[in-house]
Amino acid sequence: MNTTFIIQGPLTSDTLRSVKICGKHGKVIVSCWNTDDPLLLQKVHDFNYCKVIINTLIKGKNYNFQNLSFQLESTFSALEICDTEFAVKIRSDEYFTRLYPIIKSVEDHPRKISCCNFLFRKKLLFHPSDHMFGGTTENMKKMIKEAHIACSSKEKNEKMTPSTFNLRQDYAPSVLPAEMLLCLSWLKVNNDDIALKSNTLTMQDFIKQYRELMKKRYALVRLSDLGNFLVRFKTNNDINGPTAFTCEKQVLDFGVESITSLDELDSASLKFPIAASY
Repeated sequence: MNTTFIIQGPLTSDTLRSVKICGKHGKVIVSCWNTDDPLLLQKVHDFNYCKVIINTLIKGKNYNFQNLSFQLESTFSALEICDTEFAVKIRSDEYFTRLYPIIKSVEDHPRKISCCNFLFRKKLLFHPSDHMFGGTTENMKKMIKEAHIACSSKEKNEKMTPSTFNLRQDYAPSVLPAEMLLCLSWLKVNNDDIALKSNTLTMQDFIKQYRELMKKRYALVRLSDLGNFLVRFKTNNDINGPTAFTCEKQVLDFGVESITSLDELDSASLKFPIAASY
């Protein structure tokens, strides 16, 4: 087995399902918290093929918008003990029953980050999915570490603005969401200066270079190829809207447009200023 699946976050009943599925396709590390349900924790320990990391939850240390610091800490602690060439991160409250496509993608594209298309947004820059993503273990470490450095540089109540990465203010929301921070961190460790160019290039030229760069640094796996699945959107601001999806059509019909191909990242899809459309 050349791939480790990192199931990250607070334990849920869906964590147990995901451990069983992932265990058939690779090694498994569950990275959870000392505040999790002891009964669920014991059930995870009962899987003899699964390594378990219990992280200590400390609130209020530094920047943690969308619990990003928690995600980074628990993911990196798992990557540090990962002994396979490739690693794939999955949220602990989600699952996918067909994992071969993501395994094949990370193996076929070792210089890229592979991710699913859920919330890989068509109308936002630098917004690939962070619900399932993977690559070489070393690349994953570099990206997560760079994002964690950015978070650690901010106090709890400070904002992580686009200027943190030299990105034009109107090209991103006023506070960077988790997906953008991870993406910009991945580009930074590859010495890609596309964000800085946003201040000098015309929008048309910038979008052209952005699109080419995303194709160079990312590979896409569609939800429709991942079998039965459950993905969540807990931050949905519409109180009557969905907070979970189980088929790709539901996702594509939803107002927050997700791409099905990297070719959809074109200038016609984008609306500026970005902050007004997030």
